[in-house]
Amino acid sequence: MVHSLDKTGRPIKAGDYILYAIAIGKSPTLRFGKVLNVVSTPNPKQWDPNRIDSKITVMGVDGEYFHTKPSLLSKKSTLQFPERIVILDPITVPLEIMNLLSNF
Repeated sequence: MVHSLDKTGRPIKAGDYILYAIAIGKSPTLRFGKVLNVVSTPNPKQWDPNRIDSKITVMGVDGEYFHTKPSLLSKKSTLQFPERIVILDPITVPLEIMNLLSNF
């Protein structure tokens, strides 16, 4: 079985709480989310025979601005770069974020 691996080398699976990289304008930031589905397929290229194509469906939380209360995004997102994801231990996820994502 082929796995998408996060930045630390751990396999990403449905139910994982994560931080993932996004860009807001020209500014990079991190967003909390929960993995809903992972599809990983081998796609060897001449320059990288170990290449894996990933489609990671997540529900994210909009909370990039300190003056606004975190809220669920209006729709699911699909991430394609698992090396830009870090799996979180659920105990480290803020309670407010955990409550927002608990129904997914």
